[in-house]
Amino acid sequence: MEQSPEVGELAAAIAAVMGSFRGVEKSGVNTFHRYKYASDADLLWTLKPALAANGLAVILLDWSIVREAEVKTKNGAAERLVDLAVRYRLAHKSGQWITISAPGSGQDPGDKALYKAMTGAFKYALRQTFAVPTGDDPEAHDDRGPSTMRPVGSASPGLDLAPTVAAFQSLDPSWTAERLAESLGLRSPDEIGVVHREKLKAIYKAAQAAKEST
Repeated sequence: MEQSPEVGELAAAIAAVMGSFRGVEKSGVNTFHRYKYASDADLLWTLKPALAANGLAVILLDWSIVREAEVKTKNGAAERLVDLAVRYRLAHKSGQWITISAPGSGQDPGDKALYKAMTGAFKYALRQTFAVPTGDDPEAHDDRGPSTMRPVGSASPGLDLAPTVAAFQSLDPSWTAERLAESLGLRSPDEIGVVHREKLKAIYKAAQAAKEST
């Protein structure tokens, strides 16, 4: 693994991200095989605020196709299969960095196999680097994984507001926990919980769009 001469501050930042959540909510649904999964959006919604709050950035370095083939499904239909080897750089604001290698595989009847493989590699890199539990254990026989994200040390379904506020403040410094609560129609930030995640996503996207339009 390639890395900068010193990685102490980077390692501390990674540990801080790892300690900021318990798991990732699964909102993705595979209707064909009937199971829920943590989508890339679920993963990024959990990690992006914590990454920003701890001065971390994930940068795509390069990728290569390991295998490309046409495969047959159980129904006899032809689909394109692509396997990738992808490298990312995890960089810290201190200038310290490490290189992360991740595999990715995608299969699609159209032209989306490559994109699916890239998405899979990115998810794998993030999950392995930050030890993100999603309950998607290949050896498990049921779906009893963590279904919600909870801050460490909390027995209630609340949100760790520090990284969330940091993400909003990266768009506009005027965002505070109190302003978030007000936007949700709540009296106090203490009332913000995992049930408000989708509304927070919508508010964030609206704030992001407003910033980009100015």
